[in-house]
Amino acid sequence: MVIAIIGVLIALLLPAVQAAREAARRMSCTNKLKQLAVGAHNYHDVHQHFPGGCVADNNTTQPGAADSTRFRTPWTVALLPFIEQQSLWANYCPRVWMFDNTVNMAIGNQGKNYIVGQSKVDTFICPSDVDAGKQMTNSTYTTYPFYRASYRGIGGRTGSWANWWWETGGHATLPNYRGIFHMVGLCTNGGSKQLFFETFSSIEDGTSNSTMISERHQARDYEVGLTAWSAPIPHYMISTANQYVANFKAVEHELCKTMLAAAAAGSMDPATTGSWACGRSFGSYHANGINAALIDGSVLFVAEHCNPTIWCEYATIANGENVRNLNE
Repeated sequence: MVIAIIGVLIALLLPAVQAAREAARRMSCTNKLKQLAVGAHNYHDVHQHFPGGCVADNNTTQPGAADSTRFRTPWTVALLPFIEQQSLWANYCPRVWMFDNTVNMAIGNQGKNYIVGQSKVDTFICPSDVDAGKQMTNSTYTTYPFYRASYRGIGGRTGSWANWWWETGGHATLPNYRGIFHMVGLCTNGGSKQLFFETFSSIEDGTSNSTMISERHQARDYEVGLTAWSAPIPHYMISTANQYVANFKAVEHELCKTMLAAAAAGSMDPATTGSWACGRSFGSYHANGINAALIDGSVLFVAEHCNPTIWCEYATIANGENVRNLNE
């Protein structure tokens, strides 16, 4: 009888204990997002602009030069000196592509970027994200296995199902779709417009009405669309808001595609463009939503059921939207 009573008590207490632990993990996650947001502010104080989501290398005069399909210095790497990772930043060479170790050696870099890419930084790991902190195993870049992370910079909203907004006519046709951490350099897919770093003055919608960094945990049923803090490829460390659904279910990839297909009412093929939209979206293992840092440095818990239109409005910095409740 005593054992039975103890068993019942444990059964009653266990959910409360688990909820308390998750609350502590979510608080830790919030603190890390705030630290990253403050780091971005400090970066701006020094450089007079925010870091780019990543930098497209179009300068053919530099060693390791490439076209706009190769990227350097993602926002996460740029923030290293401002989140107490000065020693790791000292090993990074911004002149060359992260993957190009042959060029690194040629200019005397001695593979330092490889050291950065193979480093685990706790600030980019949410305690609720069970796969963060592990190395990539199923990817195009398995020979260069980056460490998985939990947070992505917000590059704006999508211009189409399959592409980034800067790939669908880019800055020439969708200037108001941009977020704080978009790609910097020449637009891809033949674009000819230059994308520049953003500053506080370019945030016309207000710093308390625009998101900066959000959670994007690894999907349980789809390993490819992962987040990696040091990978200089947009779809590893930048996300964009989707105009049909907030799709915070991106951690359940197949469910996310189903939701997108239903929301689009047949205007897309979920087997193709749906994968891109879900892989470049948002999600966490927290119950009922995600944490997101605003540009003013505050952190909100955004409900899973939030209005996707309002979520897109918060993802942009100069689209002239009216201020509305993000969790409406």
